[in-house]
Amino acid sequence: MNKKNLAMAMAAVTVVGSAAPVFAATTPSEDNAGRYTIVKDKYKDIFDEVKKLVKENDGAIDAYLKENKLQDNDENRGKAWTELSKTNSLNIINITVKDSDDNSVVVPKTVVKTNTVVDTDYVENKLKNLDTDEYVDFDITTKASTVSSTKYTAADIYNLADSSGKKITDKLKTVTVDQLKTGGILGQISATNSGENKPDEPTPDTFASYFTVGAVKTVDNKLTLEIAVADPSTVLVNTAENITNAPTNQKMKITNAKITLTEGDDRLDFSKPSIEGGTLGGFAKAAAETTPGEQQTINVRVINAKQETIKATDYDALKAVVSKYKFDSTEIGRVYDEAKDLNDKDKLDGSSYDKDGTYKAVFFAEGKRLQGFS
Repeated sequence: MNKKNLAMAMAAVTVVGSAAPVFAATTPSEDNAGRYTIVKDKYKDIFDEVKKLVKENDGAIDAYLKENKLQDNDENRGKAWTELSKTNSLNIINITVKDSDDNSVVVPKTVVKTNTVVDTDYVENKLKNLDTDEYVDFDITTKASTVSSTKYTAADIYNLADSSGKKITDKLKTVTVDQLKTGGILGQISATNSGENKPDEPTPDTFASYFTVGAVKTVDNKLTLEIAVADPSTVLVNTAENITNAPTNQKMKITNAKITLTEGDDRLDFSKPSIEGGTLGGFAKAAAETTPGEQQTINVRVINAKQETIKATDYDALKAVVSKYKFDSTEIGRVYDEAKDLNDKDKLDGSSYDKDGTYKAVFFAEGKRLQGFS
């Protein structure tokens, strides 16, 4: 970008006519990009954002309850909150109300929750009735998670076929003995058993040995992967009692001798076989997986004060406001130096402070000047 004229880059000065404490560092910079201070009269700016984030949270929790077939009550909503927070799938909103005179905490920092996640009525009430010597801090951490697709992509098909289907085999081996027994698989024995022998305990490895993953093919312009299902040398059986000679009726029955995975079709969870009465029917559809991402925290302080915004080039307006309020000249100089430094580094492009590329400085008056004296 071309270098901006500093006066143009420093396009707006917001004057807050109050000595109320604010964030320690209000100078525009990359470190302070997520820190904001607004006056009470504009509380709806933050309140509307809180309501929007709350609505997103409510939707996420409702979906969790539905997916996990849980009743909608306080206990289960609390459980959903805990689990979804682990994957950064919720917006976490903290509110703190403080007394500005001595910085004492009026309302301790807390995630303001009810069974609807955040009590927005409480938040609005605090903002509307903010006393002169109080301010409200919000720490808003926005959700950041990625939900995987429940459909097979071309990359998925190739990935599953790699190394003779090792990923599928490894997943099959996570099937537990309890899962097998619940489905009526009570033992395993050699497919060529001779004489009378008692079956061994069924194992996940034996279950996995039924499946042979083939090569990737293209059918109707879509990638496919076939998995053959057949009896291995050791078979699973529906009894724990002695078996005489090779098992026949006792063997685990297979509904489909071939499983076909097709690009665009529902993904299968190979750790969740459908086995009933000793018969393998197939596998459950895979649920979407949530991967936590890097969250961003935004800090907003709401104060009870008057605000005026003027252009840095409007010298008459600047003179008028300086005549009315007293400002810290050191702070003004520091802000100017910061703007000049950013301009010299060619960073007045939205990467520092304002997303629209406009540098904005906020000054807080130390007090109001007496009028009518010469």
